[in-house]
Amino acid sequence: MQAVDILDEVVADLENDDNLLRIKRLLLYASRNIWAKTVDEVARYGLRQLIEELLSSVQEIDTLKKILGEQVKRLNNRPEYVQSADTIIGTIGFLYPMRSQLVKTTVSQEPAPPQAKPESIPYPFDLRSEICRNVSPLQAKMLIYSALYYPFSPRERDWSPMNNYDLDDLLSALYQACETSEDVRSRLYSAAQKSEFVEDSQRTAGVIFQAMRSLFPA
Repeated sequence: MQAVDILDEVVADLENDDNLLRIKRLLLYASRNIWAKTVDEVARYGLRQLIEELLSSVQEIDTLKKILGEQVKRLNNRPEYVQSADTIIGTIGFLYPMRSQLVKTTVSQEPAPPQAKPESIPYPFDLRSEICRNVSPLQAKMLIYSALYYPFSPRERDWSPMNNYDLDDLLSALYQACETSEDVRSRLYSAAQKSEFVEDSQRTAGVIFQAMRSLFPA
């Protein structure tokens, strides 16, 4: 199997990880020494892009372990980030023996930069209003938060991570994180399936998807 094929598998595995946001945040820190504080900051970067930048800037797996370990020690919610750091080492670590081949490949390909989407959703007020006519803002927030980060339960003792974002923030982050309306649908329904209240969450997913689908090319 070629190095690029293994990279594709690593990207696919991490894209389905419940801790994707934390993984991307740690990758961004390790490769650029930037700690993203908001959802929008993280959503601007694709996972594959972050992995390729990491392989270019951090040349040894032991160096990566040291960078991640030191950063995790500084964080308040250490257990979640310890798990995310271990996931990074356990998956991207497989790429380091073929690092020179991957770095050479990604540089030689020189892909054209993708056309950037607007940083904010067109007409966010209308979008929010359409969603809130059919489901409660809290239901929408919980599902979108679950789709972007990790499954959120109403029984969580600490709601502060989700409450750091209003509905418009989360809608914008979901918009930025998805390339197509099908990506939106897939993320929402996948999160709904993991919910404690699957039927209600699926209904909420349908409302949000129908409201957002027109924002993407047909």
